[in-house]
Amino acid sequence: MREIFDNILHRIESHATASYFVNGAPGVGKSYMLKEFERRLPDEISGCVVLPPYELTTIEGFCTWLITQCEKNHLIDDMPDNAYVRQNLDVLWQWLSEKVGLMKNQTLVLLVDIGAVHDQPNDSIATLFSVMSSLENHRWNFKLHHIVVGFWNHEALLQHFFKANLTFPYEVGSNYRLFTGVEVGMMATLLPESQYPELHSQLLYEITGGHLGAASAIAQSFKETSLQSMLNAVHHIAKQHQVTERLLSVWKKLPTAALELLEGLLRQRHLHVSVNSNGEHLLSAGIAQRTVVNRQVYLRFQSWYVELALRYHADELALNDKRLSQVDVANLAPVLTSLNDKAYRLIRDIEISTRNFVSIRLSLNNKSDDSILKGVNRRIDSSNLLTDADERTRHERKRIQSYGLNADLNPQIAYMTTGDLAGVLEEIGRKHDDKAWLKISKSVQQMASIRNAVMHNQLVDESALTTLYDLRAAIYTALNR
Repeated sequence: MREIFDNILHRIESHATASYFVNGAPGVGKSYMLKEFERRLPDEISGCVVLPPYELTTIEGFCTWLITQCEKNHLIDDMPDNAYVRQNLDVLWQWLSEKVGLMKNQTLVLLVDIGAVHDQPNDSIATLFSVMSSLENHRWNFKLHHIVVGFWNHEALLQHFFKANLTFPYEVGSNYRLFTGVEVGMMATLLPESQYPELHSQLLYEITGGHLGAASAIAQSFKETSLQSMLNAVHHIAKQHQVTERLLSVWKKLPTAALELLEGLLRQRHLHVSVNSNGEHLLSAGIAQRTVVNRQVYLRFQSWYVELALRYHADELALNDKRLSQVDVANLAPVLTSLNDKAYRLIRDIEISTRNFVSIRLSLNNKSDDSILKGVNRRIDSSNLLTDADERTRHERKRIQSYGLNADLNPQIAYMTTGDLAGVLEEIGRKHDDKAWLKISKSVQQMASIRNAVMHNQLVDESALTTLYDLRAAIYTALNR
């Protein structure tokens, strides 16, 4: 939303009269965005008057709203007494151009919500867009800008204006943007208090893709915030909820070409698309997002919530491949990285800290030119041979080199397993009668299961994170004894 706001702000500052169009799926947060525009624009633009958002029904209703708001904001001193003026938007604007009491350096902004346009645009939308285009050719005594949000079929709207020989009101990449969701910071305002508020905000954002309606529904379904409660809730919301029903009402009306792309996405989860078939319908409907891999464009699901909703309701969509409704979501893994990324960073800090501690301690006690790992942590290996840490790390280093990896980047101790590392820490603890390091040795052994899960991209929960935080704190304390 920040990018859209900045783009609109720039357009208002650089154009005397212009319109801006924001297209987004139902429930994604467009109403919230309009309220934010109403709140923020007067602070950003000197002399700016913003009329509150209007939900378009009829042109007559829009005209009545416009007159009422102009009077309420003291922009006009009298009311039009001619019914024709009050009911015809282009005529009303001609009247307002002479009556609105704003100076050249002042700006009038109108916020309009056109709702969801499932098929062809109705006459009210076509009239509004056409008048907005014509207003840009008129000289005003003040700056005039429209911000229009809603959901519509871009291609169908383009064809409608072309057939009616009307000027199309926007240009993709210029005054038209897709809105896919609110920023991650908004998630924190929805969730109950938790031990890891920033992390849980990121997780909710990942699960929903920033879809405000889905995020709100999920956050309202539990009292205690956790990854497990979020995952349970998203399944429930995706199966049956008003937010999902609103999205389904749009998805059920997708054109045939878009449904064919959707089938490919449901089968492959990453769908390569050509320049001429870039899945615009799936993007605006909140189903997909673009990603570029090696200069090739692919579509992937907008979020885990969206994928679940589509799979739970696949049999309700006009898909040719009916087998797609047989996919069991219980066998699919959500792509969530926030918690595991944080866990990985903690593991990395713990392992590097302990490995460097071991290296320093062994170096200080080494009285020969041999490797500092020579004779350390001797035990029977998997081949039933008695080996030490030096032999095992050299073997592991050679194994890594056999895969074509550059093993010269790392010291020998980097090739020590977590189990070996714990064993060496235990030796040091016993040798120096240091109970702190003996305890840390056991903790490092326990960490191995968390480490394996994270490295194999298995989701871990907050308890694993707490364990890692406690272990890191204990190591830092032991290092400074």
